[in-house]
Amino acid sequence: MAFGRFEQNALLSPLSYPNRTFGFIYAISVFTHLDEPGQRFWVDELSRVLRAKGHLLVTVHGATRLAELSAEELDLFQSGQPVIHQKRYSGSNVCAVYHPQMYVEKIFGSAFELADFIPGGARDANQDVYLFRKR
Repeated sequence: MAFGRFEQNALLSPLSYPNRTFGFIYAISVFTHLDEPGQRFWVDELSRVLRAKGHLLVTVHGATRLAELSAEELDLFQSGQPVIHQKRYSGSNVCAVYHPQMYVEKIFGSAFELADFIPGGARDANQDVYLFRKR
């Protein structure tokens, strides 16, 4: 019996899986490297392949990373807007995105309800952890 099947997907291309394939999906430090259109694309795509009442676990750079922001960026973050470094490199580790809680709940809120939130919960990565349930 095989351990698993692995595939590589394109940055902004639908996954090869049918609708409602998975009961649980995790995206560890994925949204931290996507511009806003990329984030919206993947929220929709992950919602498509997740079963009803399925769970999505996501980690992002949140309030525990504020020391990495300039004063202007901090104002933007505190107003509920994401801060995106090196946007032109979206989809790579060069792009870094900082997510206020209000923004995360907004972009995931159309498809998911928040089940749990742990600020700084991904300790080794110093990232916030969100657990969503598909509506």
